[in-house]
Amino acid sequence: MDRFDSGFSIIDNIEVFDNGLTGEELETIKKIFDRNPVPVALLRVEKGKYNCIYRNRKMEEIYDVFADISEDLAKNLEDAALKEKSYTLSRYSVAKDKHLEVFLYPYKKGYCGCMLNDVTDFQSEQIRTKEYLRAQMERQTKYYWQTIDLMSALIEHRSNESGVHVAKIKYYTRCLLENLANMYPDLKIDRDDIEDIVKLSPLHDIGKIGIPDCILLKPGKLSMEEFEVMKKHTVIGAQISRSLPYVDNDRRRVYAYEICKYHHERFDGKGYPEGLSGREIPLCAQVVGLADAYEALTSKRVYKEAYSHEKSMKMLVNGECGTFSQRLIKCLMKVSEQFEAIRSHF
Repeated sequence: MDRFDSGFSIIDNIEVFDNGLTGEELETIKKIFDRNPVPVALLRVEKGKYNCIYRNRKMEEIYDVFADISEDLAKNLEDAALKEKSYTLSRYSVAKDKHLEVFLYPYKKGYCGCMLNDVTDFQSEQIRTKEYLRAQMERQTKYYWQTIDLMSALIEHRSNESGVHVAKIKYYTRCLLENLANMYPDLKIDRDDIEDIVKLSPLHDIGKIGIPDCILLKPGKLSMEEFEVMKKHTVIGAQISRSLPYVDNDRRRVYAYEICKYHHERFDGKGYPEGLSGREIPLCAQVVGLADAYEALTSKRVYKEAYSHEKSMKMLVNGECGTFSQRLIKCLMKVSEQFEAIRSHF
């Protein structure tokens, strides 16, 4: 048997796998992966042993190539699944004459996702034209955003979110940024800034991958000790953001890091993880933090019922969810009807 077995390709009747993933989890992962247009698989990793739990159709078409390079990836696979690290790697399959970009990312302890990008055609040394470079950059950019969407969908599922949390965060973030740009020209928020921050906003809670289920899914108020563990998702998320697939755009790397790490900082310095205050907090993190706070208040969670739009707005304006800048609050009040329309739409 190959070190990487084909595993379970049909999961309809699987109730529990290795006391780690339930049948419901596997079904959700199957739906998420099947929607992804690039080869992707979920792997169960133990020391010296790796099994493919599920792979989408695109991965089935190229899985033999992945199996050919699996021995070379062994250390990275174990780090991704057991140490919760992400990797972007370039590998060549001698047997299949294929060049692959491989992105490995943690899902939960003992499990990691694998996304493949076949770049064989782009490895030919004879292709040197500007058109090639442009097409390669477009492909890398497309791959980058596909990875963002996949990781966001997985953490949304694991956190038992409603399924529209990510979509609403994007809408709220765009609404705030566009109005901030109009209200305060001195902030110099341009169209590219808005597009990048909106697309990266779903990454804000990606660090929850590293939070134990007993805390992440607890149906009640966290203890002080549990909350200290929960707060670490900001730092974990920032670390993961640094290992996202490379795209020649340093601004996106900075935004991804700042959104993950600082979206729970508050203007009065009473947030976390570093207790930043005022303008020390990056604007992208302030905006996503406010969008996330409103979405959390108006949505049902395992520990609370959904609050009305009116009550949520009052709590945010009065600083009951932490203090936001006066500029952001004025902007929030201006877009109140838009926020209510977005909330009602979902």
